[in-house]
This record gives sequence, C-alpha cells and structure tokens, in this order.
Amino acid sequence: MKKIVFGAICLLFLLSGCKSDLQTALGSYSYKTSVLESSLNLPVEVGQLEIINLHNEDSVLLLMNELGGPAYQTKGKIEQKNLVFAPYTRVINIGSRDYPTTISGSATLYDNAIVFDYQYYGENRDTIRVVLKDTTIVIDDSVRVLKAHVQSIAKKNN
Repeated sequence: MKKIVFGAICLLFLLSGCKSDLQTALGSYSYKTSVLESSLNLPVEVGQLEIINLHNEDSVLLLMNELGGPAYQTKGKIEQKNLVFAPYTRVINIGSRDYPTTISGSATLYDNAIVFDYQYYGENRDTIRVVLKDTTIVIDDSVRVLKAHVQSIAKKNN
C-alpha cells in the first residue's frame, strides 16, 4: 500500500513539473522583423512583446511595443505549439505616407522563441488638388497598395 501511495505522489510530482504550451509562451520577448516580400520599401521593426494569460482556455493577449513607434495589441489562442492571433489594424508610415494596414498570420512556438509569419495589406489614397479661383484641378488621385510578407522572430527575455 505504501508503494502505491508513494508511486502516486511521485507521478503527481512529475506531472506538476510539466509546462503546457500556454505556460511556456507567457512572458516578455524582444522581436525584430524581416521583410521577405513587399510591394513598398517596408522598414524593419524592433520592439518588445508581452504575452499575457487571459485565463480563458488557452487565450492570450499580445502587447507589442515597437521601439520608437506605436504600441498595438491583439488576442490569440495557443494550440499545439502554434499561436493563432486575430487580425489587427495598425498604421504603417512609409515615405511620409500613412497606410492603415491589416496584419494577419500565425506563429510557431519554440522553447525560448516564437516565429511569426505575417501578411500585411494596406492602402493609401493620395489626392493632390490645386484650386485656382473657382476651379479645382486634380493633379494626382492614386491609390498606393502595401502588400507584404513579413517574418518576425521574438526571443524570450531572461
């Protein structure tokens, strides 16, 4: 009987030491983006990422704070070493033009790192008008499109 109780206690102790994918992913990260393909000259970004437990199954909150830039957030869910996050919108400035951009994708979890695979889509409509007396002349009325495939590597801070 003592051996059974001792074995059960050992088993519980071993199981309590196992971390779920959610527990492994939580924490603070430093990230850097790499532009794999883009229709415009997209800048490389670096910053901090916080992954916070929402205590709703395996749901998390991702807080991204770009160094010298904006902060943004989205929610995600961790499923078998994958992080699937809700698409979110942010403004990306390229060459003095603002592009409201929708960012979607997913990520793969590793022990101390996360590799994000992003798809960007945004548009900027530029209308340049010159008004002479009562006449308006449109010089440029064009839509510029931002489409990009971006990878970001986030390494867990110690």
